[in-house]
Amino acid sequence: MDVVYNYLNQDPVLHMDMLEALRHDEADVLQASEKGVLLKHRNRGLLLLSVRDVQTAKSYLLSLNETDVIVARQDFCLPLADALLHLDYAVSCIQHAYLKRKPLILPELNVQVKPLTVQHLPFVMEHYSLQLDEQYLIDRLQKQAVYGIIYQRELAGFAGFHSEGSLGMLEILPEWRQKGLGYYLQVFMTNLAIQQGRVPFTQVKEGNEASMRLQQKAGFTAAQQPVYWLLRSHD
Repeated sequence: MDVVYNYLNQDPVLHMDMLEALRHDEADVLQASEKGVLLKHRNRGLLLLSVRDVQTAKSYLLSLNETDVIVARQDFCLPLADALLHLDYAVSCIQHAYLKRKPLILPELNVQVKPLTVQHLPFVMEHYSLQLDEQYLIDRLQKQAVYGIIYQRELAGFAGFHSEGSLGMLEILPEWRQKGLGYYLQVFMTNLAIQQGRVPFTQVKEGNEASMRLQQKAGFTAAQQPVYWLLRSHD
């Protein structure tokens, strides 16, 4: 495993999803050398890829059978994934990680945060700004991985952990924004990850400047290059 960690630790923020999957025994190493690493995450079946050059990327991708999702770090993987595996849709995100061990201080707000249940599925599906599979959300709710924030006796928003360990799904209803609730949830989820022995990390879609500022305010460090979610389009 030395070759794996030696490669990934050269840029730990960019590779935090891969590092955390290995640290918590949630991924299998499919390929590894001084030129790159390819993992398969057991909790979601994601393929996590980072390589130094086109030749290594091509070699790793050719070793795969059909797959629906690859999370890559290098933009030259995009045309290769399209040509070899027909993954023709890409979403670019900036990975952020909280590298300090000390928990954050929760703001003084009169709120309550509690796990949501499957009964809250319609609420989450209605208000989450990104499209997620219903069965996936059911799984997250059943595993108490989604938390709601109660403000003035109303469910004002939610956030959660994705199955690969990243913080996400943070949504505050429009009528409750600009009250510090998003930052409160960010701090709460960050501290919860630390309590669980994890390094908090998240991936923010490029162009989402509000979320980028939120990560910076919470003390997260941003990677210097994007990660690319390579997907099979359903057009």
